[in-house]
Amino acid sequence: MSLLARFKIITKILAVIMLLAGVAAGTSWLGIRAMSAMNEDAETIASAAKRALEASRASTSLITLSSAEFQVALDPRPESRALVRKVVDEQTKLLNERVEYFGKTRDEKTQAMMPALKDAISVYKKSLEQTLQLADETKDVQLTEQVERLRASAMKSQAIAVKLRAEMRTDESNPPLTFYPPFFYCWTTAQFANRGLHLFFKERSPGDTIYISGEEVFSAGTRSKERVQLRDVAHDVVWAKDPYGQTLEGAALEARFSNGSQRRLKIRALPARYFLKAGLYGGLEGWSHGDDKGKLYVEHDVWSLADPTIRRLARTLSDHVIEVTDGDEVGYGIIEYGVGKDYARYAEVQNHPPI
Repeated sequence: MSLLARFKIITKILAVIMLLAGVAAGTSWLGIRAMSAMNEDAETIASAAKRALEASRASTSLITLSSAEFQVALDPRPESRALVRKVVDEQTKLLNERVEYFGKTRDEKTQAMMPALKDAISVYKKSLEQTLQLADETKDVQLTEQVERLRASAMKSQAIAVKLRAEMRTDESNPPLTFYPPFFYCWTTAQFANRGLHLFFKERSPGDTIYISGEEVFSAGTRSKERVQLRDVAHDVVWAKDPYGQTLEGAALEARFSNGSQRRLKIRALPARYFLKAGLYGGLEGWSHGDDKGKLYVEHDVWSLADPTIRRLARTLSDHVIEVTDGDEVGYGIIEYGVGKDYARYAEVQNHPPI
């Protein structure tokens, strides 16, 4: 008689059930562990992106403080001092918070730099405070005509410098180039049979929207009860295997609007693509979009986008023609896009220029 024959049927059934339960429990445990690890990785990525953003904002606070110090040094009149003091107090508080936040990173190199960074900021704050005290000690300031002209000229130069930091500069033959913190941006417009969609959003990290606008509009003469404005967008982009630049192959967008409606859009990129560098966006060979070259100036280039040198020159910024599917409707339009270095998604294209 075999060993199994000595046991009753019910015993065998219970044994099989217990074995299956054990396998299920083990599988569940492994799944939970894997999901936990994935969750920790996702939290780490999101936290790193947030710290990178705060580091960028801390730099902005320092620039603002420096500009305020420059202003009070040129114009120490009471009304100017009061305005500068308010700016300094606000930006100093923000700077402290931002440095404290990104200083919590686990990166050993960054941690090693933090003491020296904090010491440098402390020295700068003392120097700034000394400038403000000297300005406060200045009494009955009357600016002469020459000093007024000097101040106006300096402030004009400062305004140009601020504009220069903010504008898009991507002409490698004419530095400096604009520095971009991590970001993802998308602008698209699509026309359907009886309506149109416009979506525009920018993110510093996934879900951290810093700008959003857009609307669903209808045929001319059609009156809508309310404006249907864009409120939120989720995105999933598929990138083409392009060795020369960031090129969208397709995307899924889920757009939520002010009236509670949702649009699940499927985007397919078509071959036509118009690179905006040809319009001098970002600058090209020292010229920028809108520059006046004289009463009559005619010149043109012939570009082959199959040429790697031209593709590097053209960079990423473009109007890319797309087909958009929304339910049973199919429309057509254009899309612009770009992914900045260290954005927490789409790492596969971040070795190419984002703009």
